[in-house]
Amino acid sequence: FILWAHNHLLKSPDSLKYLKGRGINQETAELFKLGLNVGEPGKNGVKDIFRPRVSWGLPEEYRENGKKKALWIPRGIVIPMIDEDGSLNRVRIRRPENRYPEKPKYWAVPGSSGATLIIGKDKQAFVIVESELDAMAVYQAAGDLVGVVGLGSSSTRPDDKAAELLRSSLVILNTLDSDGTALKDIIWWRDHFSQVDRWPVSSGKDPGEAFAAGVDLRQWILAGLPPRFKMKTKKKSGVVKAEKQFCGQVQEPDPGLQENIPPGMLNLSKLMQGHPVSIIHQADQLKIEHPPEWSSANWDLLTQISQSLYFDAEVFEAINRLPFGRYTAQKILAAYNEEASNKKAPAAKAS
Repeated sequence: FILWAHNHLLKSPDSLKYLKGRGINQETAELFKLGLNVGEPGKNGVKDIFRPRVSWGLPEEYRENGKKKALWIPRGIVIPMIDEDGSLNRVRIRRPENRYPEKPKYWAVPGSSGATLIIGKDKQAFVIVESELDAMAVYQAAGDLVGVVGLGSSSTRPDDKAAELLRSSLVILNTLDSDGTALKDIIWWRDHFSQVDRWPVSSGKDPGEAFAAGVDLRQWILAGLPPRFKMKTKKKSGVVKAEKQFCGQVQEPDPGLQENIPPGMLNLSKLMQGHPVSIIHQADQLKIEHPPEWSSANWDLLTQISQSLYFDAEVFEAINRLPFGRYTAQKILAAYNEEASNKKAPAAKAS
């Protein structure tokens, strides 16, 4: 889903323009794998995505009438939280504010972790913000000077991991939104971190709004830091993109396995061939398994594999018919041939 949404974002000039207006350029969007959930066709136009909860590895939930609850995946900007080892920790979606205004603006897909977002753990100064998008904008502006902690809301407290990191820092700039609970939150931060300074943006209520109003986020952060931090020079680029390279050569599948196999299945096998990628088919999930270091260097290829598996209906249904297990490029074709042969085998006559 993250790969699919990321691909849609890169094809959406309006969404990239929206992010740029919040201080997030395309390079930063690519670094954090931001995406766009465009929804899917419905009877009355495009609609949000709904899926069986078990298809995402979640336990069933039931309504009062006994019907199963579906997993709601609303349209909007998709904000993944990806751990250092490459595993997905959280999927949050910023919804359009004019659609279902009674629903929260930021929706965390059920099953997501509540862990505190930390960017730049090696820094000695940290900026505290609410949203992940604000954290990314601050990182883009001054990631060479400060780390960023995104809490989700002004009343949320950092988890144990983030709190330990903050206690060892030299400077904490608290930029959390000012609202009715601001005084209580400010007191809490001062009681728990002696090095914290209240540092609200000079315009708007958060870094994203400040940037949109013309505030130079880097200069705003520099103004709040002690002189020792101002000696550092600015990076030529706010983010560094990893050079993409293949870990192996793509080879053709065994010609002997290709007879009567649908083009989609052949394409999936070709994409996987020569790469450390497997498809795991279990009772409660269908996923792509790959080493984190490989995926970091091969996002484009992984996107193609993901789209072939999850968005080609014939491929998706065919693989779900196979026995549970791990499937490489060769094993997929062999298992499909075996399954097809078993379906064609004549039934034994009753004696």
